[in-house]
Amino acid sequence: MCGDAMEALLGAIYIDKGFRFTRRFIIKGLIVPHFDIDTVATNNTNYKSLIIEWAQKEGKKMNWEMTEDGNFHNKEFTATIQIIGETNALSLGNGYSKKKAEQDAARKACEKL
Repeated sequence: MCGDAMEALLGAIYIDKGFRFTRRFIIKGLIVPHFDIDTVATNNTNYKSLIIEWAQKEGKKMNWEMTEDGNFHNKEFTATIQIIGETNALSLGNGYSKKKAEQDAARKACEKL
């Protein structure tokens, strides 16, 4: 709900003031006061790549399974990482997109390992 309100606010500013003003407002009013840009730019870890690299180094084969719950407009995805040959799943991850669910599962797997 907060995301929808922010989107509506930025849309209204864009319609009223134009692209340049809105861009400046987002950068100077929202991003810079709350985030360190250098940290955000360098701290974008791709956990899925890390877990795939780990499995290759260890000689393990992995299986990714995806399930979805909810209706058309409100789906939540669950990703499961299974090491082939082991009985328990390595980790489960949830998200509102397949990519986010996979990243969440991979992050949890990295923390577990």
